[in-house]
Amino acid sequence: MNRVLLLNKNESLLNIIDWQTAVCLYYTGKAIAPYGYDDHYEIKTVKGIFKLPTALVTVEYIHIPYRQAQLTKSNVLKRDRFLCGYCSKQLTTSSGSIDHVVPKSRWAEFVRRGKVKGSYNNWKNVISSCKPCNCAKDNKTPEEAGLKLKHKPFVPSREFLVMRGVDLKTREAWSRWILMGDDLK
Repeated sequence: MNRVLLLNKNESLLNIIDWQTAVCLYYTGKAIAPYGYDDHYEIKTVKGIFKLPTALVTVEYIHIPYRQAQLTKSNVLKRDRFLCGYCSKQLTTSSGSIDHVVPKSRWAEFVRRGKVKGSYNNWKNVISSCKPCNCAKDNKTPEEAGLKLKHKPFVPSREFLVMRGVDLKTREAWSRWILMGDDLK
């Protein structure tokens, strides 16, 4: 349940890890508490109370090549807050599906008309959808199917997806390293 913010040596965001992994990194000396940071979890052990920082910094710099967030069903659902992009129904991993705003089968037609570019599998052409809305839309655009997008699909950053769903209290504890904007709520 207790999650720990893992930061690179330069204090850039790496990931959110579980407390067990954090304890291992902390005890092996691979990560330390950030300078001047005292927020922690209290973990009861047979030897007493262990104070685990809620954020850790790696001792060695970890090179992470820049990559756009991977386009996967779970990442699209996270980006869209697990809500159907057409009717706002709450979704789960099993009840949610991914809809192509411009249908895959009609992508070439839209490319020829100059309305879209690139591949149909891109962040700006996919949206979370409940199965009834996805079936109702079928092989049509939202307008042709009489549906309206509740929000415009966008390309999220990797950091955005890592932080999506983190509660307000935890974000406040990590505010030194993350944005506190409305876009993460």
